[in-house]
Amino acid sequence: MSYPKINFSIVMPIYNGASDLEKNLKLFVASCNTKKFKNFFEFVITDNASTDKTKEIVYKYKKILSKNNFIHINYFRRNRLKKFIRIKKF
Repeated sequence: MSYPKINFSIVMPIYNGASDLEKNLKLFVASCNTKKFKNFFEFVITDNASTDKTKEIVYKYKKILSKNNFIHINYFRRNRLKKFIRIKKF
């Protein structure tokens, strides 16, 4: 499968920021979702196991943007928080 050449990538790390994410995606889509920007932007969202509606918002906008392929959204999500504990031996 060949992918189009992307000229500009925007990376957004997020954790429980669904309200800000939706506001930013809405503004971004309204401004840049035209033929003028076809295959120009890639939006990469990395989610560190959010417990709010982040995942649903990302998939909502992926569905909206899949109709015309002007902007690509890549979504990476860690399923749960991992804790590492170091045990000292005496």
